[in-house]
Formats: sequence, C-alpha cells, structure tokens
Amino acid sequence: MGKKPKVITAPLATATPAASVFGAALPTRNIASPGPVVEVTTLAALRTAIASGVSGRTVRLTAPISGTGDLVINCVGTATAPITIDLAAAVSGGLRVVISRAAYVNVRFTRLSLGNPDGLKITDGSHHIDVDGRGGIIEFPSGQGILITDTATHDWQIWNTRINRAGTNANLDHGIYAATAKGQCVIGNVIVTDPQAYGYQIYPDCQGLLITSCETHGSKTRGGMVVGSENGLTNTTTVVGLIATEMITGYGAVSAYPPSTTVNLGSVYDSIGTGAFATQMHPLHCSATVVDPKGYVAEARYPYHPISDIDGKPYVTADAGAVAL
Repeated sequence: MGKKPKVITAPLATATPAASVFGAALPTRNIASPGPVVEVTTLAALRTAIASGVSGRTVRLTAPISGTGDLVINCVGTATAPITIDLAAAVSGGLRVVISRAAYVNVRFTRLSLGNPDGLKITDGSHHIDVDGRGGIIEFPSGQGILITDTATHDWQIWNTRINRAGTNANLDHGIYAATAKGQCVIGNVIVTDPQAYGYQIYPDCQGLLITSCETHGSKTRGGMVVGSENGLTNTTTVVGLIATEMITGYGAVSAYPPSTTVNLGSVYDSIGTGAFATQMHPLHCSATVVDPKGYVAEARYPYHPISDIDGKPYVTADAGAVAL
C-alpha cells in the first residue's frame, strides 16, 4: 500500500550521508525479547499465552485467527526482558488489539483486518510499548487505525505500518489518533491511505512527539495532519520528512487547531504536500508542490531520519516519506 506522489519538480541536491548518521536523535526502542518463543495457532491459546505474562518471552501466532471483541495485551515485562506478542499470521473478523496496563511490551503484526472500532489501541497507562508492523497493514477498521489514549500512557513508539481505509466518522476517525504522548514517543515509517478524516490527529495532550518519514494520501473529508489543543497541552511536536497528498480542498498538509492558536506546537521540516503547512508549526524547507522525495531531508535533520524504510530496506539518501527510493 501507499501512493508515491507524481514528481513535478526536484529539490536542491543534498549530499549522500553515511548511514551511521541516520537515527542518532531517535529515542531508544525496546530491546528484542531474550527468552524462549512460544508458538500458538488459536485465539484461545493466544489469550492464554498472553495472560501468562512471562518476562522475556515471545508469543508468536502462526496461523490466522478471526473473532470479535478485544484481544487484550496486558503483559508487564522489564527493560532487560520485554515481552513480545508477534501476530505473525493475520487477525480478522472484528478483533481489536488493545494494549492495556502493559509495560515493556513489543507488538508485531502482519495484517489486522476489520477492527471494531479500532485496529489497535494503546491505553490505560501502558508504557514502553513498541509497535512494529514490519511493513504489514491495518485495514478497514470502523474507527481509528491506531488510537493512543489515557493521560497516564507514555513512552510509546509506532513503526513500519500501513493503515488503509480507517473509519466511518468524518470528524472522529483518523489513520492515527494520538490523544496523548508523554515521555519519548515516536511515529515512524507509517503510510496512511484513504482515511475518513485526518491521516494523523495529534490532539489534545501530546508533548514532544516525533513524527518521522511518514505519509498520508487520500483523506476523504479532512487533511493530512492536524496538531493542536484548546488548552495548550500539545507542544514541541517535531515532524520530519512527511508526504501528504490528495486531501480535501481547503485542508492543509499540516494544520494547527485551533487555527488561532499561538502556543508552541512545534516544527515541521523537509516535508511535501498538496496543501499548506501551518505557520504555527514554523515550516522549514516544506513544499506545497509535490517534489521528488529522494534526498529531500536536509543534513541537519539526518539524526531524526530512520536507518531503514517501512519494509526494512536501508536508506542511502535521506528521502522524505516511508519508502527508500
């Protein structure tokens, strides 16, 4: 999934950086689980294995499952022995993956289909949560593709995920709805296509969130990304290398909410869109005309750029978007 924009013009050439420069400013992610791998093939067995909550263990789903309700992940690992839930086979039928009261947990998946209401939710004070789709997809949720909520939730990261056709409500349903971000939080290498509302809604309590090498295409009723808060809680957001296309006329690639806000929402760098970039986000090297994404991220922002793309392909130049070119 993911639509690369038609190239109209090219940016100024940038030097090819050494790969070691990439990612130097990215927060540390959870380590891999060091313990044994337990393989399961049914929903019942998966729930039982998750409930056992053994630090350092990997629970791997190896056969497709279908069901309704919530698949709750509430394990508590440690910094040196995180727990990994690897949904290596497809999950469908209306199951929503809910990460609740969890800590030091890695969630991996291949395909989450028809989530009801959301594809995946992080909530209830969960922390040190590392979600990585490894290029996989969340598709056709009736609500959000991914929802992060509860003011006690902190230190989460979302990587390498495609989200397609999220939502039914023109005001509420987005590709990713980050209602809260505290500590070290990252959204990286994510491609959202055809969301009902915004590709990314960063609102109303997100502090210091980093969004790097992401894309959004084809919003049905809104724009690419909205950042804000009526009460000023959302601040110091950093957006690097975003591509935002095919949004509704009148909506921006990156918008501020409320439009009159004067708080320090943060900054957007080296991004490409077919809509405006909010002046409240102090856009620098951002083009409202689609340009060649290859090597578009300037040298000063290399430390925020991932080493590899959404499918694990190494970047050679600092490309905008989630796909190495």
